Formats: sequence, structure tokens, C-alpha cells
Amino acid sequence: MSEEKKMRLPCPIFPVNGPKQGTFDYYVLVCKDLDWSIPAWDFLKTPILEAAKVDKAVGVETLVFSCDQDLPVVYAPTGPVNRDYDDVRRYYDAAVNGIKRAIKGGSRCPLLVTISKDTFPNAWSVSLLGALHALYVV
Repeated sequence: MSEEKKMRLPCPIFPVNGPKQGTFDYYVLVCKDLDWSIPAWDFLKTPILEAAKVDKAVGVETLVFSCDQDLPVVYAPTGPVNRDYDDVRRYYDAAVNGIKRAIKGGSRCPLLVTISKDTFPNAWSVSLLGALHALYVV
């Protein structure tokens, strides 16, 4: 049985309001861009902003970064969400890409972090559905 299939069951899901050390092995950050400030999660931006100075793929592609919290951070940007044809599915797609990248990196218990401004108030639930889809579909 492959590593991906072993990871799926059991798959506990529970909401958190902040990072919990030792519980998760990867952070998967889904957001439009890094133009936000939430004190509990600001530490996730630091390695991404540093890498953006030298890599133009940051903010465009799903990438993995080393974090001060000793856990890798997968940054899965949604891309623009303000055009007339954009909708909340961009969060779904980004979460799918982020979770798949975390699994590819060896994650067995990723923490999905969805940051969304007022544009899509249900972006967190759509991101969760995308993450679950990525875990279920091979």
C-alpha cells in the first residue's frame, strides 16, 4: 500500500485558532497574497517574503519553504480573485495543490491555513473541501 493511501484513514479533522507545535508536520497556507496581518499566523509570511526577493515563482506556483517554527510551509497562492470571472473555486484549487505538495514532501498531518479577506467569506470551507478532495482522490 502506498504512503498516500496509508495516510488517509483515519483522517482526523478539527479547527484551530492558532499554530500548535508538535501536532502537525506541515503548514499549508492558502491565500490570495501576503497582504494581511494576523498576529498568530504572521510567522508564516517571513520565509515566503524572503524567498520572493530572489524567486519570481513565489506567489505564482505552489512552493515549499523552511520556517522558523521547524515545520515546512507550503504556500499555495490562489492568484487573483477580483476579476469578473474569478470565484471561490480558486481557493479550492489552491488547497488541492497545497495538500498534494505537502503529501509529496512527506506530510502525514498537514495543517491547512486559509486566509481570506471579505471577498469570499466561505473560502475556508471551500479550501477544506479542496484539501479533502486531494486526500481522497489519487
